Amino acid sequence: MHHAIKPYVTAGVAIVGAGLVAATPAVTPLPQVHTWPEMSLTADSSPLGDPSTPWTDVFNTASDNLNQLTRGFLVAPFVGSQQAMANLNGFMQQIQDDPSSINVVMGEIQTQLKAALSSMTLMNADQDTVNSVIHQTMDGSLLGGHSLIFGQVPGFLPPDQAESLTPIINFLGSPMSAVMMGAIGPSIAPWVAMMNSISDGDSFNEIMASWLNGFLNGATLDLDSLLPAINGAGLLPETMTVTHMDIAFGGLLSTGGHVSANPIDVVDADGNTVTTVDAVGGSMFNSIGLGLSGIPILNNVTLQSDAIGPLGAWIGLSQVVGAQLGWGTGWDGKTTLPEVPVIPPGVDLGFPTLSEFDDGGSSAATDFDFSGLLDSLGF
Repeated sequence: MHHAIKPYVTAGVAIVGAGLVAATPAVTPLPQVHTWPEMSLTADSSPLGDPSTPWTDVFNTASDNLNQLTRGFLVAPFVGSQQAMANLNGFMQQIQDDPSSINVVMGEIQTQLKAALSSMTLMNADQDTVNSVIHQTMDGSLLGGHSLIFGQVPGFLPPDQAESLTPIINFLGSPMSAVMMGAIGPSIAPWVAMMNSISDGDSFNEIMASWLNGFLNGATLDLDSLLPAINGAGLLPETMTVTHMDIAFGGLLSTGGHVSANPIDVVDADGNTVTTVDAVGGSMFNSIGLGLSGIPILNNVTLQSDAIGPLGAWIGLSQVVGAQLGWGTGWDGKTTLPEVPVIPPGVDLGFPTLSEFDDGGSSAATDFDFSGLLDSLGF
């Protein structure tokens, strides 16, 4: 299986690089604007085309995306910051209750801080963190998908370059790469959408609506014109060919969300499911669409591109950080739904209180290990 996937991985890395130079990301092809023939306002004889349906489609798609973004955000607004504050509050109270635990607490704070910071870019993350985060940033399974390629890439890098290239590959699968894609998407997607509409021979009204559709909902840039050059470059075995390639640019409201992690299962205090919230987020790696044929064992493999916009990228980043700090359970997405409480973690914040002490007994002041604090901070 390892050798069968190797050409597939090599091709994937090469094509991702070519795609990034050509432009940037991709998503599940967003709904294209088409005319419904039974609309009463359709004017077949007019060059302007249907005056209402294209704009209605744009609005409805944007409304669906906004609904998903809103639900994903309101599960726990700025959950990364909320969970960090909740954890810090707990640590402060723990030190107050037991001053001798300060070294243990400082070590835990450092561990959580490292996990949160490394999860943003994955460039300096350990393998456990990488494995956890990519479930929230890309799709995949045992037989295909972006995470399959992503997991195989490090094993096929040149030995003398693996150490320097692995952080770059990791970044392509990180939530911060989605933020970068989301930043450029709304300025590129309108032009891509308009070019697609013109190429499809749409009416003038549909072409005008496509621009707004790209800005709000994103657009997919088809790169099939590059296939002859890619297939003729000698990157693949003779039996293997690239059958499709595209890059999806997210619009302002593009949600991403085509990831291997399951939707969030929101539960109450008794563990009863209140509602289920679809995933939000993605990555630069997940934005590449690719089709390959002639792969040993697997035969045909399709990677579906997934566009991510700025709002969805920031929500996804916050949820990744929150998960690394302890928010939710089951984020591996393999067996159960991730579970989060109905009440966001920041709601229960409370500043530590001082306990009473008498002159003859031990106190927080007398038990405080100042030298231990300095040692834990590295002084």
